[in-house]
Amino acid sequence: MKILGIDPSIRRTGWAMISVLDDIYSPIASGVIETKDTFSLNDRVFHIYKEMMDICWWKGPNEVAMEGGFVGRNMATAMKLVSARTACMLACGDHDLSITEYKPARWRSSLGDPQYDKEEVRTMVEVTLGKLDLRYDDESDAYGVAICHAGALKEQDIVSRSSS
Repeated sequence: MKILGIDPSIRRTGWAMISVLDDIYSPIASGVIETKDTFSLNDRVFHIYKEMMDICWWKGPNEVAMEGGFVGRNMATAMKLVSARTACMLACGDHDLSITEYKPARWRSSLGDPQYDKEEVRTMVEVTLGKLDLRYDDESDAYGVAICHAGALKEQDIVSRSSS
């Protein structure tokens, strides 16, 4: 199974794909979708949408997990985040992929502690997947979301098998 993790942002959306076979998690690819501050909001959102469409097309995930649940105090920033999230949702929807959302504390807990900072997240992602050459924290966050989803799917499978 291939799981796409997404850490949405209007400036730099992180994405990461892992392969899951039994209890073995392997990194496939990761990156960021960057938009320029000089672009209009419409152009930035459309760029995220197009890039996410390509990622879904070329990488072919079976499952998608995205960081969600963040509430900021700045309304303009919150609206930009919602726009980036929506672009990702639409691109995944166009590929008939549903998205499971995880709050930051939830996916960080799956790595060991809901209070992990960016450096600790990167370290724990590398403990799980091996040494990675990541340029941005957005990528390690996206890997963390994907790892969390893999664990959640495993728990679901165990629960459904034990109740049948």
